[in-house]
Amino acid sequence: MAPSRTVVVLCLLLFLAASSTSARIGATVDMKNRKSLGFKDSYIFGYLPKGVPIPPSAPSKRHNSLVDSLPH
Repeated sequence: MAPSRTVVVLCLLLFLAASSTSARIGATVDMKNRKSLGFKDSYIFGYLPKGVPIPPSAPSKRHNSLVDSLPH
């Protein structure tokens, strides 16, 4: 049973080594002339729709506290 495990492990290693090679063969991208990313161009804010302001993360103007909803 040990030889079959060895074959499976070797096949798995061969598969992982083949799939982890570079995705593109050829010229690389020159990063020297690239503009630096600003605050609005960052990867996190790139997913948000443009022209829509980001809502503030403050408490609601309407008071919905548990203390005020209980009868006194």
